[in-house]
Amino acid sequence: MLALHKYYLRASYLYEAYHAIQQTFIAKHGAAAWAITGMSEEVVRARMYLDLWWSTLYVVVEGYEKLGLHYPQTEAVLDQKMLKKLAAYRHGTYHFTERYFDPDKFGLHTIASSPIPPAARSRSRSTAPDRSS
Repeated sequence: MLALHKYYLRASYLYEAYHAIQQTFIAKHGAAAWAITGMSEEVVRARMYLDLWWSTLYVVVEGYEKLGLHYPQTEAVLDQKMLKKLAAYRHGTYHFTERYFDPDKFGLHTIASSPIPPAARSRSRSTAPDRSS
């Protein structure tokens, strides 16, 4: 179970990095700009973290299942359709494809661009270590 925690923390930090960039961008330029600005440096950097987060999140679920864990709150957010998307996303992140824009990823990018339900996030931001120093 401790090994699973390592992946859980990694996913958490990746989401926090994505969310921080997104919130900074929105504070500077507005939410409408976030929705339409596809290739700015900030958005590209944020989407890199998003790609890594979705991919690592799949590894967390994979470990959860491999360990045979069953928790009602977790089971409530595990959906087979979503798990297939996460698996494909992870594959697309870590294996070369000739397409620059992968249409299979757009559905998950749309989900992440809107507020993600707390149950889908890896952990509460209140427990994040202070990285300001």
